[in-house]
Amino acid sequence: MKYLAITLCLFISQLGFAQDDVFDLLEVKQNKEYAYATFKATQLVNSATNETPGAGVLQYIIAHRFGSFGEDYLYNFLGLDNAQIRMQLDYGITDRLNIGIGRSSVFKVVDSFVKFRTLRQSSGPSPMPISLTLLSSVNYRGARYTDGVDHLASDRLSYHHQAIFT
Repeated sequence: MKYLAITLCLFISQLGFAQDDVFDLLEVKQNKEYAYATFKATQLVNSATNETPGAGVLQYIIAHRFGSFGEDYLYNFLGLDNAQIRMQLDYGITDRLNIGIGRSSVFKVVDSFVKFRTLRQSSGPSPMPISLTLLSSVNYRGARYTDGVDHLASDRLSYHHQAIFT
């Protein structure tokens, strides 16, 4: 009888540990979900967006604006002869960090840039309502000056910094 009581106590205690806590079922753990494809590309017309290429993605962009047709539109080949062209090469180091180089036909500007997504819009635990991307570039003007002044190389440099909120 004594062994039977001890055996029953052991089985009852094991059944008590096997039951799930009902309150654990109420606490559903939410994953953090990030907003993606706010814009479909890294450029929107002539401006940068908050998007970056993915990690390890190399992206080549050609952008152009047609020149004026004028009265002699056939001679200017519908504006193609005097078009303004920009070529750009982007590389995604990570999903959040992007570097690139580019060249524009306007003033023969060569530039390099870094884009970093500091804040990402997300939902779930500790949501972030906005996205913040920082862009910084160094530009070098390669066109010759026609004013007759001897310009230094530092006169050809310009810097651009941008905070992109979405």
